[in-house]
Amino acid sequence: LFQVIFFSDLVNCRVITVDSFVDFLGDLINSASQTGIPQVRRDWFVYVFLHCLPWVGQELAEKNEEQLSAMLDIVESYLQSRNKEHVKILQVWMKSIHEQEEYLDCLWAQIVKLRSDKWKEKFITRHYVAFDGTFEPPPHTTSSIYPLPSVVFRFFDYADCPDDGPVLPGAHSIERFLVEEELRWILDQEKTNRKKCASRLLEYDKRTLVPINYVILEVIFSQLFHLPEAPTRLIFYGSLLIELCKTKSMPQVNKF
Repeated sequence: LFQVIFFSDLVNCRVITVDSFVDFLGDLINSASQTGIPQVRRDWFVYVFLHCLPWVGQELAEKNEEQLSAMLDIVESYLQSRNKEHVKILQVWMKSIHEQEEYLDCLWAQIVKLRSDKWKEKFITRHYVAFDGTFEPPPHTTSSIYPLPSVVFRFFDYADCPDDGPVLPGAHSIERFLVEEELRWILDQEKTNRKKCASRLLEYDKRTLVPINYVILEVIFSQLFHLPEAPTRLIFYGSLLIELCKTKSMPQVNKF
């Protein structure tokens, strides 16, 4: 049950698509409509369906009102036809001013009321609502600052690398872009600690897929020669190259 509620909120967060979740709920309703199975099993499927609607009903109503209405009609027909002989036995009070409803009938009435309120309730905490408009691009202003145009720096191609190692991805290979981008992230994150930066560069988790020494060098020099200025202080790149030389795992640095 709690997994279904969790899935419901994932629909609100746009992690699960509305269509996929509607298909899932349709399977629940179809299971509740099967013949030859105990009523308690059918009741459970209907209960799960109704239980998730306070979380996801509004989203379903906005995106797929037709199918939601069809499923609710099926549930209503089922609730009207089901056997409720057990109600009298389970009631606590023989006579009470407070009505003791059967649990599915009560939940159904609550869902009908929620639907008439346009699926709006004030109890469920919906943190994601705060981010609904966050990802809209801000309007342009005269003070807006954007990255300057740049030229892709190239130092090596596959012919420069050893034949007995991994092949350097081509200049137009997306793998080359992704590797270079991740190495730039490391440089940016560790620009205050040359030792840690060198260690992370050499221990890069995809180092067996590319000639990592060549790619590291190319990325470092691309930042050194970046115009109009390098992303960080030039002394950092010099000290980083020295640190890489100390490891003796960068023969290309030593030769350079």
